[in-house]
Amino acid sequence: MTVLSEIIPFPYQYDCLGALRLARESGRKAALAIMASGLGKTIMAALDIRAHLNTNKESRCLFLCHQNDILEQAQGEFIKVLGSKVRCGFFHGFEKTADAQVVFASFQTMRNNLDQFSPGEFDRIVVDETHHVLAETFERVVRYFTPSFLLGITATPGRGDGKDIRDIYGEEVYNLSLVDALARGLLCPVEYKLMTDEINSREVFDTPQGQMSIGLLNRTIFVPKRDEEIASIISRHMGEVQNPKVIVYCSTVKHCEHMAKAIPGAVPIHSKLSRNDRRTRLELFRQGVFQVAVTVDMFNEALDIPQANIIVFLRSTDSPTIFLQQLGRGLRPHEDKEKVVVLDFVGNCERISVVYDLWQEVRSQRAFVRKTPEFGQNEENGESQIEPFNLSVDTVEFKERVLPLLELIGRLRAEFYPTWEEASEAAKLLGCKTAREYWKAYRDNPKLPSKPHNVYEDFPGYDVFLRGGLGKSRKRYSTWILAASAARKLDIKTCKEYSVRYQEDPMLPSAPEQVYKDFPDWPEFLSGRTRDYYLTWQEASAAAIRLGVKNMDQSYRMLWRKDPRLHPDPSKHYADFPGSYVFLGKKKKVHYADWKSASQAAISMGICSASHYRKGYEGDDSLPADPSAYYKNKGWPGWDKFLGKV
Repeated sequence: MTVLSEIIPFPYQYDCLGALRLARESGRKAALAIMASGLGKTIMAALDIRAHLNTNKESRCLFLCHQNDILEQAQGEFIKVLGSKVRCGFFHGFEKTADAQVVFASFQTMRNNLDQFSPGEFDRIVVDETHHVLAETFERVVRYFTPSFLLGITATPGRGDGKDIRDIYGEEVYNLSLVDALARGLLCPVEYKLMTDEINSREVFDTPQGQMSIGLLNRTIFVPKRDEEIASIISRHMGEVQNPKVIVYCSTVKHCEHMAKAIPGAVPIHSKLSRNDRRTRLELFRQGVFQVAVTVDMFNEALDIPQANIIVFLRSTDSPTIFLQQLGRGLRPHEDKEKVVVLDFVGNCERISVVYDLWQEVRSQRAFVRKTPEFGQNEENGESQIEPFNLSVDTVEFKERVLPLLELIGRLRAEFYPTWEEASEAAKLLGCKTAREYWKAYRDNPKLPSKPHNVYEDFPGYDVFLRGGLGKSRKRYSTWILAASAARKLDIKTCKEYSVRYQEDPMLPSAPEQVYKDFPDWPEFLSGRTRDYYLTWQEASAAAIRLGVKNMDQSYRMLWRKDPRLHPDPSKHYADFPGSYVFLGKKKKVHYADWKSASQAAISMGICSASHYRKGYEGDDSLPADPSAYYKNKGWPGWDKFLGKV
């Protein structure tokens, strides 16, 4: 963006402003603009407000968002566009300037103070990061006001709960996606490095179809790196970049603090710090006092750090939205960087598939853009030859390790029911009423995925999936903190008690650990107590072995409380959990060669049902966790015959 006597929009920003003008001229009262991270959504919105205020001097405007940090940054951008004559003010937990001409307000504070404003108080309203708008308390704020025009802006319109923000705004009037922006050369070129040199996959690629699942694949082939090794790799890449400015995404606050100590020139920034500490550390990072910002729950949305030239992923997320938001922190072009280097240490199949698909989409769109007459109008000085998204697919390692893995993932996914509706009917036949019941029973049908919300893009939520006929998912508490407060009011003491009593409050989800991505753990959720768990699975593994834990079902459940630093479910607590056998220091299982031998062993143990099998199979190291899948191509006879009932 060129700055002369005023801010001059880029061509695509002109296009978006024109689309908004046409929407208003056609009589629309609301519009949605989708624009990839780094393209200047906030500046575009400020330019639209400026045009309105030029002809409506007394009009008042409202800018809404869910984070104070984003509001403060947005106000700075608006002041650049509007100038100092337009009075701007905040309305959030730390400052309430309700009479400003342009008010920058948090949803949370506005929700609690709606009685201070009339519905027609603001002529124009802008909602930033508007994919959050359908959270119950946020939607209430938006529905309360009656502006002449409501503008929603976001880089990632999708939501994990199946709801559609277009119910508020209508179809988007402008959409410049990440793929299109990269293909057109509007964002900083990306050099993406999948840190997969330790995939232990050779034996897995020849596994007969039906004997492997995505979850088992993750636990089997990915060898996690030690934190010290990761820190060394990051430092090495920093040495290859001029003026490195690094953002590292971790999975927990403790991991964040630990990695900040391991990486020279690093500072931890996370939500457990005070507001002043966060702001001070962020400013020091921006000014270059610290070269590395290590974070866990910051920098996802809208925060502008254009100089960031290395992004490091150490955390796994099921949300494509969060992944793209975090990647977007490094995509804003800046005169001091030629590209952004991405180091992705997340060892799971889903992430590798997402990155590979993104690379293919950008490459395909790039080929299309090159054929258009307008190609190059945004690419100056011959930069059209620079690849916008470089993934090292031509290396021997990628061809020998990653491509076979991607082919195997494709085969495994092809085994699932093709639609969620078909999977839903199969789940209902198993008698599943809640998500928790589904996760216990889905293995009885190998065509059912463990996480249908990851497999089916149009997944409607577990309420519709398992019970149907509801039209839409029921309302839930928007955060785990609100849900925890409700559960404590019911005096629920244990996870087991919760699974029975959660329906006493219709807004409590059946499985909060799946609904809320930042779910802490059950002790903190139900009582507010936090525990000092072991930082790594390796430390927890050593502790469990010292206690004499033999298996992760009965034995671990009986013994883990003897060590207050052991987590009740390490497989969920540690993102790089290696599987129960590695965790307990055992050698890899050698399963019975055929189902008949396994059947005899199971019957001799007194196992009489599929659910009983899942609880007791670890009593025999040669029994597979899921015989219906393991012996699928070896004449699997069905559970009744396998357990000697027919």
